Amino acid sequence: MREDRFWSKVDDSGDCWEWTANSRNHYGRYWVDGKSVYSHRHSYEIAFGPIPSGHHVCHSCDNSLCVRPDHLFLGTPSDNIEDKVAKDRQARGVSIAQSKLSDTQVREILTDTRSQRSIANTYQVSQSLISYIRQRKYWKHIEAGK
Repeated sequence: MREDRFWSKVDDSGDCWEWTANSRNHYGRYWVDGKSVYSHRHSYEIAFGPIPSGHHVCHSCDNSLCVRPDHLFLGTPSDNIEDKVAKDRQARGVSIAQSKLSDTQVREILTDTRSQRSIANTYQVSQSLISYIRQRKYWKHIEAGK
C-alpha cells in the first residue's frame, strides 16, 4: 500500500513527525505516480483530501520537515507570508544574502545628517536605498543609536 511506504519514511517519535528520506531546500520530497511532490503536501492530501489550486500547505509548528497532519493547515500565499511575518521568521537585514549594509552601518545612516546622496556615496549604495532606510521602509527592525 502506498501510504505504508510513505509513513515508513517518517520519524514519529517526537511532537513533530519528521520526514527522514529525500529532501531539498529544507522540505521533504516524495515520489507519487512518477512525480516528485513535497512530503508535507502529500501528508495533507492523505489526511484531508485534495489541496485546492493556489493554496499552500503551511506548518503551524514551523518545522519544514514535519508531516504530522494536525500540524498542517491550508493557506493562500498571502496567508503563508502573514504567518511568517507574525512569527518573525522572514529574512531581513544582514540575513538577506544580497544585503550591502550591516546593522551598524544602518544605525549610522539613520543618525547621519548629511545629504542622502553623500551618504549613498560613502556606503556605495543608491540614494533611493538611503531614502527607504530613513523612511523606515527597509531595515525597520534597526533602531537608530542602539
